Amino acid sequence: MKAWPRRLLATITAVALFIAVLNGGRSRAAQPAVLPAPAVVNVAAVAAAPGWVDVQGGTRRLAMPVDGVVTALAPSDGVAVKVGAVLVQLDEQTALLDQQANALEIKRGQQAVHALEQQLQRSHLEIARLQPLVRMQAEAEDVLRTAEASVQAITDNLASARLALQASQLQQQRLTLQHRQLSLRAPSAGHVLRIDAQLGESLSRGTPVVWFAPDAPLIVRAEVDEHLLGRLTLGMTATIEAEAGGGPRYPAKLTQIARAVGPVRALPEVRAAAKDDHVVECLLSLGAAPLLIGQRVLVRFGGAP
Repeated sequence: MKAWPRRLLATITAVALFIAVLNGGRSRAAQPAVLPAPAVVNVAAVAAAPGWVDVQGGTRRLAMPVDGVVTALAPSDGVAVKVGAVLVQLDEQTALLDQQANALEIKRGQQAVHALEQQLQRSHLEIARLQPLVRMQAEAEDVLRTAEASVQAITDNLASARLALQASQLQQQRLTLQHRQLSLRAPSAGHVLRIDAQLGESLSRGTPVVWFAPDAPLIVRAEVDEHLLGRLTLGMTATIEAEAGGGPRYPAKLTQIARAVGPVRALPEVRAAAKDDHVVECLLSLGAAPLLIGQRVLVRFGGAP
């Protein structure tokens, strides 16, 4: 009777071990296979530099060629204009009066020249009439000499009148040119970015008053530290983002590398120049990125878009 419980206990133990092994195998089979996660590739830029958005050919700061008081202004803040459009108009009343007065002087000069030409023609006819009469002694020779002297005097007066008329005509051209200079016009089709003038304001000659951008593609001017120049090659790709960061990145392409090292540009619309920096200016084509002219950006050369 004592051997039976021992055999029963062994049997129960064996069955329990079999069930445990069976359940463990099912548990392992039910677990999904774990695959290795793909590695995240982080492509670093070979160089980075600050820059700013410009247009191909560069923007221009236009100035009035003469002094005057502003009477009309074109819209600004990026308004598109055609070539020759008036951007700033100065008071033209004095110029118009000067032109009108000089036009009267020209007319008077023309009348004087015409009268002398008619008088000279009559004097030549008189000499032609007197010459055969003097030869036939039908008229005194002194009369002929007086007629010839009169012709010479009229000829001299006519030459002076013609010179005076020519001077008046040249004066009219000068006044017309000055009148045109009272209007500051767009040198090409483009956009008026800003006008630093007000109606009624007195402007001085040579003072920039209009910031103008020609109708051209956007580019980026990057100022690369001279020590990074060896990492750049023409045609390499780059990414552009706002200097503040956190915004979208736009693809660009390096199209030009300057042949000289110099200080950072002095750009009143963007930022003041740093005297000690030695940089190389690089130009990048930008395409249709929604960036603003003059906007400061960060350029990463060789990075992934």
